[in-house]
Amino acid sequence: MVRLLEGLLQHLRETWRALRPPGPWLFPAHRLAGPGHIDPACPWADRPISNDAVRGLLHGLRRRAGIARRITPHDLRRTYATWLWEAGVDTRVVQVLLGHESPETTSRHAAVRPELIRTTPTPLSLL
Repeated sequence: MVRLLEGLLQHLRETWRALRPPGPWLFPAHRLAGPGHIDPACPWADRPISNDAVRGLLHGLRRRAGIARRITPHDLRRTYATWLWEAGVDTRVVQVLLGHESPETTSRHAAVRPELIRTTPTPLSLL
């Protein structure tokens, strides 16, 4: 679960109204007329976009941005959790947003950025 900024939510609503994809899917899959060709007569399939398609889109965006490192959808999830913790959001709230039953599962999503480690004061400087 990700909270959306009001502007993004408005944009998603406008896009949905303009495209009117079928079914309950905000991001439906495309119906293909052939390999790599969307069917112009009926562009939407009655199913959500696949995990492979999401990974492919992310891979293309990463390449266009010039990022060499491999990025997965799960990396985005971990980054979201890390940014929430760095902003001071309570672990229980992060746990609910990620849909985890256990706080231990949530804590495994934590990544501590090197910049944060470098800027953390050391108790030795108090001596």
